Amino acid sequence: MHKGLEIRHMAPPTHQPKHPELQWVHQTAPSNPDKWHRMWHQCQPSWKKLAEDNGMQYKLWSDEELDSFVKSEYPDFYDCCYSQYPAKIQKIDAARPLILHRYGGIYADMDTTCRRQLHPLFTPEDRVVVAVEKDEPGQYQILQWCFAARPGQPVFLRMLDEIVVRHNYMKDKPVHQRDKDDLVIWKTGPALFTEYLLRAKKQDDKAVTIHPRCTFGAYDLSSACLDKAYLVHHFDGSWKENWQESFKLWGDQ
Repeated sequence: MHKGLEIRHMAPPTHQPKHPELQWVHQTAPSNPDKWHRMWHQCQPSWKKLAEDNGMQYKLWSDEELDSFVKSEYPDFYDCCYSQYPAKIQKIDAARPLILHRYGGIYADMDTTCRRQLHPLFTPEDRVVVAVEKDEPGQYQILQWCFAARPGQPVFLRMLDEIVVRHNYMKDKPVHQRDKDDLVIWKTGPALFTEYLLRAKKQDDKAVTIHPRCTFGAYDLSSACLDKAYLVHHFDGSWKENWQESFKLWGDQ
């Protein structure tokens, strides 16, 4: 059993949400806005507006609040893995699904802009809602920068078990510097996220709803894809070095 957690600003929404199962919009960022990437200040209002327009509560989680949340709600995982992660992105990767497991709602990275109402993408029957980032021969990936869920979905706890397995498997193995990014992707990032959600959907087709590429944006967002996108990911402030050299920043167009 997970302990109850009382965190400031986590009171129930003051207005009835249009989708009662989606009561929250969650984002994560350092508590000091001076440490934010410049793009985040431009992106955040779009998510606050989405919450306000739909009677939802907006919650910005600081690093300290994430740590307190995981330690209180998922103490075994905190002790074995979360507290040991050397990279901040691993903690954020792991915390995203846990936030939605506990509270439900919509999660979005800070370097994303919401372009239109997302609620048409959700039906009363949906449990976990995600979208495809890559869909090419030999390259299929579900994106992590935005997804949604009803609270209490067991798929996220089973995903947590897989995160623990991968952490323990690699714990004492030497890792070459150039392999660190790929290891993060495999341990907590989109590789794990994609593999596990596809596995869950194969076991129970209704457990996960997967929208097609472009729905939540894409890493190579063409103009045709942009017309279909409900949000844009700008790839600003990424955890990878030189990430912006590899991708075009649509936010600066």
